[in-house]
Amino acid sequence: MDSNKKDFSQYKPKNPNDPKMPTLGDEKVEKPVTNDFVNNNSSNYSNTNTSTSEPFFNNSKALGILNSLKKNLEQKDEKDEKNESRLVLPDPESELNIVNQLRNRGSIKNRALQQNTKDKIKTLREDHRLHLKEQEIELIKSTFKEKVIKVNRNSIVLKNSKFGFEIYKNNVDKRYWVVAICFEELFNPQKITYTNLWTGGAFIGYGYDDLDLTLNKTLNLFKTGRTGNIYWKDFVVDWSKETNRFITDEEPKKFTYTEYKKIIDWYSKNKIRICVKNKNKKDYEDLMFEVKQKRANGEFVSPMVALQAKMIDKPRKASYIFGYPVLNPNYKGKDFVKPENKLYEIGFAFTE
Repeated sequence: MDSNKKDFSQYKPKNPNDPKMPTLGDEKVEKPVTNDFVNNNSSNYSNTNTSTSEPFFNNSKALGILNSLKKNLEQKDEKDEKNESRLVLPDPESELNIVNQLRNRGSIKNRALQQNTKDKIKTLREDHRLHLKEQEIELIKSTFKEKVIKVNRNSIVLKNSKFGFEIYKNNVDKRYWVVAICFEELFNPQKITYTNLWTGGAFIGYGYDDLDLTLNKTLNLFKTGRTGNIYWKDFVVDWSKETNRFITDEEPKKFTYTEYKKIIDWYSKNKIRICVKNKNKKDYEDLMFEVKQKRANGEFVSPMVALQAKMIDKPRKASYIFGYPVLNPNYKGKDFVKPENKLYEIGFAFTE
């Protein structure tokens, strides 16, 4: 037998306190539950039930505790009912009820007219716009001043920068309406033609029972939305009849009515030939004119001019051009409807 091998009985662990190591000594065995233990516990349980020291031994004490619990529950239910949100149904006879509004199909004041078939047919045969009162016309004119370009008994037309607006009173629902309109590319005060501004399958228009609300909405449309947030590319500051060019810059120039009429006549006759040149940018025409001047004077012309001519912009077409009236500071009167009492600006937009 090999003497180098250690005897198994002499083995000692490296860590005698290792909790995972099994014990080799005698293990404690739990004692089984005997009948004496069960009998002792049952006797103790019976003694506690029959003892007179328990609080539920007296029925009056138990009833008092139950009554106090019931009162607490009732008070809690009352608090929950007070804090609970109640459902409020709409008044079926109220004018603000949506069912009544759909039934009336228009103004609340016009309920009897909408329900009467004969009156409805008579209304449809008449003009779909009612005449505005003189006080209403004067109120609109004094509110918008130079924006007013056309006044009729049935409607008033306004022109604000790119788009315009029409204010009238509808004969069907008896409401004052403001509707966005668009004109020709270059607005002509002598020949006012316009169409409703449509976005998708609907036009931009709002109707109110009160004229003041309609005017406030019109002022809001001047500044917000598609009709108010307008981005201009540049503005006309001069024009050349010989070269058929508009000269533009970042800031607009105010033209008088006589000069604005000349621009309109020139634009209507030469619409296809007219192009736009920026005042502060060198374009293809400026480069070619410079080359011709150098060659005429016998100066050297760099061959890189051909490459530069391909990279530089050419004058663009005069598209998306819009004219609009502005206030004339020299005019002190109140007749703003006449076109000669206003100044005019011309701008180029990015889109229609």
